[in-house]
Amino acid sequence: MPPKKKSKSAPKKSCSKKSKPKKENKKQTKKADIPKEKEKLQARLSVLLVECEDFWSGKRGKHSHVNPIFTEYWRLVDLARDLYPNNTVFNELDIHDVTQPNADDIQALEMDVRKMLAVFDIEDIYEET
Repeated sequence: MPPKKKSKSAPKKSCSKKSKPKKENKKQTKKADIPKEKEKLQARLSVLLVECEDFWSGKRGKHSHVNPIFTEYWRLVDLARDLYPNNTVFNELDIHDVTQPNADDIQALEMDVRKMLAVFDIEDIYEET
């Protein structure tokens, strides 16, 4: 079969609108927002922990993929590094972004999440005093 001819589309109009000013980089959080961001991070880590438990209990189905869990984990680790820059827990994590997502690694990921939650809770207590 001969290839189909593409229909001619209307010429593109140039946009004369003024561009909006760029928003601040998300990593540059204000000091007043840091406690809120830490609360959000801990809540998301708790949700991720439930996701891991659901994966192992079979609630996610036989053919569920681990990629979304790993993607969320790496995203949360990056956020945590920004909020807790001096924390050494990141040197002790078993799962790194170079790790190929694998169902067997979900347990290691779950342990990493538990480590971060425990250390962050302790660090927050020390910051309050």
